[in-house]
Parts: sequence; C-alpha cells; structure tokens
Amino acid sequence: MKTMALLKSCITCLILSLLSITCSSSSSPHKHFQILDVSASLEQTRQIISPNSSPTITNHQPPPSSSNSLSLTLIPRSSLPSATTTINNYTALTLSRLARDQAHLQSLLSRLESPVKSGLSQDSGEYFARVGIGRPAAQLYMTIDTGSDITWLQCRPCLYCYPQSDPVFNPRASSTYKDLTCLSPQCVSLRASTCLAGGCLYQIKATSFSYCLVDRDSNSSSTLDFNSTRPADSVVAPLLRNPSTDVYRYVGMTGIRVGGEAVKFPASLLEMGSDGSGGVIVDSGTTVTRLRREVYGLVRDAFRNKTKELPAAGGYSLFDTCYDLSSLSEARIPTVAFEFGGGKTVALPARNTVIPVDGGGKFCLALAGSGKLSIIGNVQQQGMRVTYDFANNFIAFSPNKC
Repeated sequence: MKTMALLKSCITCLILSLLSITCSSSSSPHKHFQILDVSASLEQTRQIISPNSSPTITNHQPPPSSSNSLSLTLIPRSSLPSATTTINNYTALTLSRLARDQAHLQSLLSRLESPVKSGLSQDSGEYFARVGIGRPAAQLYMTIDTGSDITWLQCRPCLYCYPQSDPVFNPRASSTYKDLTCLSPQCVSLRASTCLAGGCLYQIKATSFSYCLVDRDSNSSSTLDFNSTRPADSVVAPLLRNPSTDVYRYVGMTGIRVGGEAVKFPASLLEMGSDGSGGVIVDSGTTVTRLRREVYGLVRDAFRNKTKELPAAGGYSLFDTCYDLSSLSEARIPTVAFEFGGGKTVALPARNTVIPVDGGGKFCLALAGSGKLSIIGNVQQQGMRVTYDFANNFIAFSPNKC
C-alpha cells in the first residue's frame, strides 16, 4: 500500500511538474522549440519543379493603406513564367540558388567601392514584382533587392543593355514620361547620379515601403507596398546609417537566442565600427543569413547542442550543419530569435531556420559565416512583413502579415 501511495504521489508530482512546465512555456514570448513539418516541406519540393505550378495572389492581411500608397504584386523567382524550364530536380534548384546567392553576396560587398551593377547580369534576384511603367503601362519584372541603393530599369536608347526577358522600356511611348534634369533634387541626392543629354537616368520617391516574402518554394505571391502604414504588432528596430557609405541601411541588432537561451558573445561583434565596418543589414536579395564568423560558430554550436536527437548528415555546399530527416514526418527544432534594442525579439519559424536542400529529406541550418558584415537574408524573412520607414528611421518586422 505504501508503495502504491508513493507511486500515486510520484505520478501526481510528475503531472503537476508537466503542467508547470506547460504554463511556464505558454507564458513566454516565444516557444523555445518549434515543430517542422518535414512531410509538407518535402511535398513542396516536389511541387515546385512541376511545370504546372503558377503564381496565385494571396494577401491575407494587407497593411493599412493611405491615399498616396502604391501596392505591387511580389512573387518568388520560382513562380516566374520560365522558372522551371531548366530545373528538373530540387538538388539542381538548390545549387542554382546558392550559386546566385554567392554571386549576389560578392556584388553586394563590392558596391562599397564599385559603380552600381545589375544583379540580373549575374543571374541574381530571388523575388520579383510585376510593375506597370508609363501610360499605357508597360509590364516589367523588377528584382526586389534591399541591398541596392536605387530603383532602376533599362530604358531606350540603351547602348550596353544586359539581357532581359521583357522588352526594354521605351520612355517615348509613354504619354506621362518626363525627363528629370541633372540638377533636380531627386538626381542630386543619388550617390552616383548619371546624366544623358542633360537628363537624369534614375529614380522613384517614397518615405516608406514594405514587403512580405512568401515561401521561396511556394507558387503564392504577396505585395510590395509604398507609403503604407506598418502593422500595429510590429517589432521595431532602429535604422542606422553608416558614416562611410549611403549604400545600405543597417539595423541595430544586439543578440541571438537559440532554444530560449542567449548565445554569449560580445555585442560589439554585431555593431558597426567607427570606420564603418561590420554591423548588420537586412537584404531581400541575399538568400542565406550571414553572421560574422565568430558569432556564427557560437550560434551553430548552440543549435547543434539542442538537436543531438536528430540524425546528422554531412555538409552541403556552404552549409556545415545538416540532418537526414527522411525517416521523420515532423522534427523538433530549437527556435532561433534575433534580438534588437530594448529587449525586442523576432523569433524565426522552424521553416525559416532549417531548409530542404534535396528532395530526399536532407535539411540544413540556413545560416553561414561571413566577414565583419552580417546580413539577414530572405530565407529568414519569409512570412514576415518588413517595413522600412525612412522618415522615422526604423525597420519593423511583422510575422504572418503576407
């Protein structure tokens, strides 16, 4: 009887302990672990290379608009009309993405000292907007790249055009086209303005813009919005300016958490140096988030320590932390969260943390090491509305606002 009573007591204590853990977990701002739907991810890898996939507009929660706002449809590269003509398996798709990402990264880093270059000339660009320019409107695909400092398109006459699938825009065919002079405020404000026959070759003006990047493997679309109001539940972080260059917008990132625990490293490793080096930028054109090597090593090790129950697999391309999830329908993934000033945190969904690299069940941690500059890439931004407010110098992250 005493043994039975003791057993009941232990069971009661265990139940109460579990309840206590559940209550504690539910009251925390973010779950320390999340469930990755492996089966659904692998099914999506099979569908994305299907020639029958086509983009569909899905704007579940559009941002509040104002009288001078503009909204454009935004789609991933895989949903472009010709996206599946040369890709016949997911491994090839992944390798092509990573090759473009590496080319884009090198271009991004070189812009500090080089003239503006087209990302498309390097087959870059992972998200595109279909934009109507002029009247009557000429429909053009434009790359969405927040790592570039200007918005521009090729126009006739074009002496050194790079190849593009759409016809080169003819400004003389538009009844609303008007030249800006080289001395206009819009042209003078550019870092590297260019003139042709007394006319400025660039720009568009907006005090704010936002976008939401849908899953790169989906055939869905979202929106790119100008002069719209940020969602009320946004996590706001300061936009910082680099005294050495106006090319990029930096964000005040202060730390990283893995599985609810802060990864310990000096905050200075994420800060911009007095010489303008280092710091963190948010770039929709970079696929994989790059962290300063010292920071990446610590984040990776923390992630590995919390995924020891998952079957490890060899590295893949630039990824050094991979898992064989082919025998699992679900996987328990530690939450990776980015910390900003004032204790504000953005937690990444499991699908933004580990991604499939083939169609057979190999998944990898979608982070990599870099030099002094850290970059929050588009894999980690998926499913979030990212708002840039230049009038008030902040960037805002709003999960689930596509």
